Amino acid sequence: MAYGTFETLRQKNAVLRGTVNLNSGIQLAAWYNNLDTITVQSDHHTLSLYIADGYESYQKTPHGWKNGGGPDRFCLMPKGDESTWDIRGDLSFVHLYCTDEHLRRVGEQIWD
Repeated sequence: MAYGTFETLRQKNAVLRGTVNLNSGIQLAAWYNNLDTITVQSDHHTLSLYIADGYESYQKTPHGWKNGGGPDRFCLMPKGDESTWDIRGDLSFVHLYCTDEHLRRVGEQIWD
């Protein structure tokens, strides 16, 4: 499966450091970015974890730009939501891309 957020990042300044596709169809990707503005609206879910830097990462909100970045910060970008990010400094992060079906399967395996 091609994940929209992954493809959007590849077309921007982001540098792909590594990726793996799991048998289930879930994809993991390690990225580096700096001095970039990115808008994504995907048909899948993205879980994002900052692993280094990110102190100058801003998310566009209805009330302006919000800075909340830094190592070990976690963000969920749900399917269908639009997210705009202004990356003004170094940022290393990992994404996990998955679909509703992946989440259903995990839920069934854990709670059934």
